Amino acid sequence: MRFVLATFWVVLLATLWGCGKTEIAAKPRTRVSPPPVPEPEVMAPAAPLTARIGGAVVALGSYGAELRPAVDGSLQAIVWEASGGALLQPQAAQLTLVVSTSSGPVAVPMKWDSKQMRFSGGLDGPAKLVSGPLEISLVAAGGHAQGRLNRVALLPERLHGGTQLLAGDFGAEVAVSSSGEVDALLADRTGRVLAGDPKLSVTAEVAGSDDDPHAVKLSWSPQHERYRGMVGPDVQVAAGPFNLSIAAGNVTHVGSLTFLPLRVPPRFGGIVVAAGDYSAEVLCRRNGRIEAVLLDSSGRPLAGEFGVSVDLLVAGRMRSLPLSWSNKRQRYVGRLRGGRKLNPEVFRITLGQGGHRFGGGVYSLAELPVPRPNRWAKVTPGAQPQVTTPRKVVARRNGRHEVDPSAKGKNEPQPLDAEPRLGSMPPRGETATRSKRAAR
Repeated sequence: MRFVLATFWVVLLATLWGCGKTEIAAKPRTRVSPPPVPEPEVMAPAAPLTARIGGAVVALGSYGAELRPAVDGSLQAIVWEASGGALLQPQAAQLTLVVSTSSGPVAVPMKWDSKQMRFSGGLDGPAKLVSGPLEISLVAAGGHAQGRLNRVALLPERLHGGTQLLAGDFGAEVAVSSSGEVDALLADRTGRVLAGDPKLSVTAEVAGSDDDPHAVKLSWSPQHERYRGMVGPDVQVAAGPFNLSIAAGNVTHVGSLTFLPLRVPPRFGGIVVAAGDYSAEVLCRRNGRIEAVLLDSSGRPLAGEFGVSVDLLVAGRMRSLPLSWSNKRQRYVGRLRGGRKLNPEVFRITLGQGGHRFGGGVYSLAELPVPRPNRWAKVTPGAQPQVTTPRKVVARRNGRHEVDPSAKGKNEPQPLDAEPRLGSMPPRGETATRSKRAAR
């Protein structure tokens, strides 16, 4: 019995071993290829981070953004594509800034302003904007991008009617005059104006009529209380790109503007204020009348093609005033009722044209006397308004004015706002006495 069982198990094991060997031999040998390696995703090139409107730039993935926070709590921003062009469909994008304030971080939703062609926003409430970290969030074209600046400076208040820009940890108000003078008022990152600091080296690059940039070294001027420089005698400045470099120790802070208009000297005794691509000479009269003469980037006067409005702080109250074009005065005119004395401490002007809006401002305006009506005015289209001074009258005899012979032919042209020199007209009583004596 044992022999039979042993034989059975031997035969069974041999059969199983043979079948397994046959299956293994019959099984074809296949080469297993490794799993395919996924190709790296091609990312869009990052947008060029160069300031365009004088702000602080930050990367948002394939987008680029430029921010302009100011000490008055206003916020502005622009966003561009990876190609460097403007953001497509900005009205459909959602832009949010988380700014540092005196009460802590605050989220500020930004709204697209089609007139200024940028996003704008501001703080509501008593909180004040302070220099510190700033975060930005963008939702556009179905995607989401974020960026952060560890510390951002604030734009200072407009004091001299120039153009604001940020240069690293500094803020500045800059202006280039048609005569070649370059002015820069500097402020620290909190917006506090800086006096002459020997540790700072300030250099500006201005555009010339030859389309080349020209470097100008700026030094502190105690007389003008700002940094000032002058281009070379062979350089003719022009409106165009502007760069500002501030070297503080081993760090150089740079700010840029793609366009800076020229500041022309005032022609009518007012204050010239830069407003975007344009300028305006503003006059504040003692009777509450505000006048504005608009100028293009080269300083030529412009006719009534704009919508102009001003905001001014009078006696602690902010008041708005629209200005309308006056053919008689060839300028924009408006008047605040009920206020004889203005002395505005803060003055802002807004220009609108072709769906776009430009703004500028100055810290204060000086009151000017009201010119008397001038019936001798001569206005020639395309020329500076002039007035002819009447000849000098010394007395009245036989019902006629007697003219001083020495004054004949001396009718000198004067600006339209100049007071006409009416000579030494005697009082009415004295004239009557002289006529009686002549009759005798």
